Amino acid sequence: MRLFHKLTAVLLALCLTVAVLPPACFATGGQIHTLPDLGDLEALINSSQVSDGDTIDLKGFGHINHGSDGAPWVISKRVTIQGGTVALRASGIVLNADVTFRDTILGFESITRNGVFANGHELTLENVKPSNTLPYNLFCGQLIDSYNEGFPNPSPGSRGVINIKGTTQLGLNIGNQGHIYAGNFCAGNEGATIPSNTFLGEAVINIEGTSRDSWALGNVYACGGKQIRVPVSANEGRTQPIEPDADICKVSGTVSVNGWAKNVLGGGASRVDVTFQDNGNRQDVNLIDISSLTVDSGHVSMQNGSYFKAGGGTVSVPSPNSKLDITELEPNVTIDQFNGGGFLALGENQTLNITGTVSGTTSVGIGGISNLGNSSSVPNTNGHVYIKAPNSFDTSFELLPHSRWPNHAFSREDSGNWTVSGGSTEDFDKVSSFSFDTKTVSVKIQDEAEVPMTVNNGQIPVVYMDFIPLEIYVDGDTKPATRREEDGSYKYTTNTPLMEMEVSTNTFYVTPWEAGTFPIRVVVPAKYSSTGAALEDTFTLTATEDGVPPDPTDPTVTAIAIATPANKTVYALGEPLDVAGLTITAALSNGNTETVPVNADMVSGFDSSTAGVKTLTITYGGQTTSYQITVRDDGGTPPEGQTYRVVVDNSHAPSTGAGAYREGETVTVHAGTLSEHVFDSWKATGVTLADPSSPDISFRMPANNVTLAATWRAVSEPSHVHAWSGAWESGATHHWHNCTAAGCPLTDNGQKDGYAPHTAGNWIVDQAATSSQNGSRHKACTVCGYVMERETIPATGGGSSGGSSGGSSGGGSSDSDDDSPSGGSSSNTTNTTTKNPDGSTTSTSTNRGTGTVTKTTKWPDGSRVVVETKRDGTVTTTETAADGSTVKTVTKPDGSGKTSVRDADGTVVETTVNSSGQTKGEAKFPSKVVQEALDQGYAVRLPGPSLWIEGTDTASITFRTGSVRPLRVDIPVVNPNPGIVAVLVSGGKETILKYAVPAGDAISVSLTDGAVVKLKDNRKEFSDTRSHWAAESIDFVTARELFSGKTSAAFAPDSAMTRGMLMTVLARLDGTDTSGGSTAYAKGIAWAAAQGISDGRNPDVWITREQIAAMLYRYAGEPGSGGTLPFSDASSISGYAREAVSWAVERGILTGYQNGSLAPQRTATRAQVAAMITRYICQVDG
Repeated sequence: MRLFHKLTAVLLALCLTVAVLPPACFATGGQIHTLPDLGDLEALINSSQVSDGDTIDLKGFGHINHGSDGAPWVISKRVTIQGGTVALRASGIVLNADVTFRDTILGFESITRNGVFANGHELTLENVKPSNTLPYNLFCGQLIDSYNEGFPNPSPGSRGVINIKGTTQLGLNIGNQGHIYAGNFCAGNEGATIPSNTFLGEAVINIEGTSRDSWALGNVYACGGKQIRVPVSANEGRTQPIEPDADICKVSGTVSVNGWAKNVLGGGASRVDVTFQDNGNRQDVNLIDISSLTVDSGHVSMQNGSYFKAGGGTVSVPSPNSKLDITELEPNVTIDQFNGGGFLALGENQTLNITGTVSGTTSVGIGGISNLGNSSSVPNTNGHVYIKAPNSFDTSFELLPHSRWPNHAFSREDSGNWTVSGGSTEDFDKVSSFSFDTKTVSVKIQDEAEVPMTVNNGQIPVVYMDFIPLEIYVDGDTKPATRREEDGSYKYTTNTPLMEMEVSTNTFYVTPWEAGTFPIRVVVPAKYSSTGAALEDTFTLTATEDGVPPDPTDPTVTAIAIATPANKTVYALGEPLDVAGLTITAALSNGNTETVPVNADMVSGFDSSTAGVKTLTITYGGQTTSYQITVRDDGGTPPEGQTYRVVVDNSHAPSTGAGAYREGETVTVHAGTLSEHVFDSWKATGVTLADPSSPDISFRMPANNVTLAATWRAVSEPSHVHAWSGAWESGATHHWHNCTAAGCPLTDNGQKDGYAPHTAGNWIVDQAATSSQNGSRHKACTVCGYVMERETIPATGGGSSGGSSGGSSGGGSSDSDDDSPSGGSSSNTTNTTTKNPDGSTTSTSTNRGTGTVTKTTKWPDGSRVVVETKRDGTVTTTETAADGSTVKTVTKPDGSGKTSVRDADGTVVETTVNSSGQTKGEAKFPSKVVQEALDQGYAVRLPGPSLWIEGTDTASITFRTGSVRPLRVDIPVVNPNPGIVAVLVSGGKETILKYAVPAGDAISVSLTDGAVVKLKDNRKEFSDTRSHWAAESIDFVTARELFSGKTSAAFAPDSAMTRGMLMTVLARLDGTDTSGGSTAYAKGIAWAAAQGISDGRNPDVWITREQIAAMLYRYAGEPGSGGTLPFSDASSISGYAREAVSWAVERGILTGYQNGSLAPQRTATRAQVAAMITRYICQVDG
């Protein structure tokens, strides 16, 4: 019986197990197949091993398209592919069954057909990302064989479904996005006609749980996409990214977009239904040309430009969890049907027209809906119609009143018009006058400035402008700042310039994100003014890098002249202005000059609508100069013959005469004047001058280009040549060398050779103290020998011992380096010796006369520690290592003390702490150590314990090397990190040493003799870089203040980098102050152009990887490279950048991708540039 019960229990357990296990455990399909790294994924799926319902588990790279046919990959089995990376040599994945990708990376190695085509089947992507090479696109429709390549292309199904789940993303960053298309894919050559095609079926796109970054999924297009190829030869072409085409690639059935989509563009389909499902956070969406919108849950705000298809659409907010905001749409919005039950926000003067049926009861807020559930704005009670709905009922809409007007309510007229009643707003708290308490404000970029206001009302003591929707105009813009409501008050933003503003308790707060001086005009609309007219006041905000306004004494521009001519001086009719290559030299009031790239805004007089020679005027800093261009007629011949260019270099004339001339024309050029110089002669190329020594010279234009360069000589040569004495002259604080030559004009010692402060040496005993007689000692300057300080050494007291003990006078110097007990005869001293378990011995000596106790511990290897404790509490500890290096520490009762570390090679580091806790240090390096390090190119390590750096600066250390050549020193630190910087302290100014870099457990820095340096942790706290792959590089460049964050809390590592940004970073690396320019990058751009790093053009264009290499290569002095470029796309590197890229790859600054490509023309992110700059700095002196 017991056996029967046991068998029954086993069978029951087996039945339960079968019941809970998935069917795949017992079906023929549903198996998991493991593909090893670099396995052939396509062959595995096509093999008989894999059946419908199976899962392929990738353990690395699964390769597709090993052959040379370049055909897309067709998946004809219902499988799930998970893990690893799918690497496609020839791009394009076509489904012939339902397929799922999970937790994998899609690595498209070619931009050609870089997409997955559902082909009328169901495609699911869960936690799928692109490789760092290319984004990818998704299509519900089919892949059209546009070039008749004859590759396998299965017939499509009738319902294409795309499911996006988890953290799936299509794009790499904001500049490299993938998109979702409801229709087909087609392609064609540039200029060729691409035949129309239509996906004959429905398209369903379901999006849930993915990233809210707009670039992660890109746009959803209700049409298909095309890819254009630009032919470069008979058999080759340059393929462009895929783009939508609603005219060619249409969809016959309904397109349904469900879940969360940032941008939906409905062109190309006759019906597009959007259903939104999200949490309660507001999502700004662009819904263009759609048929219906249903907000099942969440808060959707349709942005300006969104609209429904012709004839109106259907809008549904069916539940209390549904909220729709259409305040950004046109003043009159028309829809066909409205299904209510949730919340709707209308603009202050907006009207919603509903031509069809209305259902449910909807709560309506005016101007938006606050977090407290009120209208954000006070409704218009003067008869404005907010809703026109002939088929509505009395209960269809209810008003959410403003917090100050709880009695307001909707009234429905018989016609279906809905207006607001319940009390006039004429007695609303209104402003009679307001003004800013200050008219000029200065602030540091990214900091917040406060501008108090005085606000009055004739009847009410306090009127708060926080709750008034203001109009704010920045920097003369005619368009007001963008306004958004939060809890009844308002926030304002502008993009040009980038600025954030708000009013709180009648204080105006503004945060600028770029440098400049901006007038800010604030307007109170007439509706909120008791005067019946709008009120306004203006203040001026100056934003700088350091928060200090520009010095009004800054030099002004006194004259300008063309430095380099424009590349283009001959135009065809109708061509736009091109100022590439055009720069000017600006003469400043302080005698300096600067080279300025010319932009189109600086040029006037351009007109290419008629042929002829035109004079263009350049204006900069209130000064003008001009140059000429030629506009060709339709025949392509310049009027009256060909023109040739005259280039004038090194001229200081307001108008140099440079420009374009016809053969035989008379050309006159001018040298101008140069302070403290006289004109010498012209150096001419392409023409022979009658009198090259004349500053104003004329000649007839030859049939070729001409270059003239002015040369100058100083008014007079210096009459005095200094002959500096080898002897030092000294004063109380400084020393110098006098000039021994007759007639030296220098009377200020500070201008003489070698002028520097004295450097105190150690105490020198002039006369030792005895028991009855005082002694003396002094300190002298170690450079010139000037005696800086003298003091008396008190008599030691007591008498001579005189006995056979031969002892010295009692007591002893606390500065003694002797390891033996200090002073005392045997009759006054007791000694004990103890053997320790580790083999060392400890001897304790107590001098009863002085109270000094000395403990000496010695080890068998010769190392020892001596601790001397005096009666007054002074403790001297001397540690001697087996190699002879010592560490001596003196600690006194008042907290002062001194530590001396002497390395075996003679290097000494002394640190002194006074009773107030102030610390200073000095490091002295023997000449032999310095010379060896310089000759052999290695760094000298600072002896002693590692420095602890945590949020505060270390003590400053003066480095004595005795060499005029920089010595590289490794300063050991506890827990070194890329954010630790070395700071040079000089003349009260602190300068971060950009090339101080982490080196193992130390910070390595090059220093000259006498340099005073301290270390500090200068890391910035960015919330978006903590787990980023480039976190250490970002810490490195921001700590050295080469980069700044987009905000104080965000670095935006994956945002694209512009050319102007990199120019500014390199300028800062070079030590240039880039603050105070007309824009945040103006000074960096000017520096780059002046140094030949860049031509300064297109500063706002995203920078490419090869452009970064080129700029760094020029910055490094074009050192040359013999390296190779073993990359699959090496041929795509531009000619100008090839040597630079080779150098950057050879030095490890620029690296390739896992698929063997370099992608030289791909735009770079801020994180990628930070990594390259870090690698460059770390290998310069490394």
